[in-house]
Amino acid sequence: MEIANPIYDVVFKYLMEDNRVAKKIFDQDNRQENHHIMNVQEIDFPEKFRPIIRRLQAAAQEKEVRDTMTIEDDFIAELNDYEHRIAEAVRKQEEAQRQQAEERSLREEALRKQEEALINEAQERRQKEEERRQKEEAVKLLLSIGIPAAEVAQKLGLELNYVAGLGGE
Repeated sequence: MEIANPIYDVVFKYLMEDNRVAKKIFDQDNRQENHHIMNVQEIDFPEKFRPIIRRLQAAAQEKEVRDTMTIEDDFIAELNDYEHRIAEAVRKQEEAQRQQAEERSLREEALRKQEEALINEAQERRQKEEERRQKEEAVKLLLSIGIPAAEVAQKLGLELNYVAGLGGE
C-alpha cells in the first residue's frame, strides 16, 4: 500500500512517541521513486498506529496533498538555490576583499620601500656633507700651519682653486 511519507505530515510528533514504530515508518528504504510516497504494509504496525497509516495512505491518494508536497519541494529547491547564490555572492565578496587587502599591502610595501630609499638618500647626503665639511676643515688646518696650497691640493687630490678658495689666498 502507498502512504504519504510521514516526514511531510503533522503526525510526526505522535509517531516519535514509539521509536521502533517511528523508525519503521520513517525508514527511507521504503521510498518510491517519488520520495513523497513510501511502500508499507498496515499489518506491520501495531493497531494504535494503523489510523495514522490509513491517514498517510489517504494523504498519498489526495491530489491536493500531493500537489502541496510538490510545491513544498519547489519552494525548498528555490530556497536552496537562493542560499547557493548568497553563498556564492559572499564568496566573491570575500575574494574581492582579500584581493583589495593584498593590493593595499603591496601599495603599503611600495610606500615603505620608497620611504626607506628617501631616508637612505638623505643619510647619504648628510654623510657626504659631513665628509665635505671635514675635508674643508682639514684643508684649512693644513693651510693655517703653513703648508702651501699647491702641496695640499696635490696630496689630497683636490683642485688648486678649491684649496686656495678655502685658505683665502
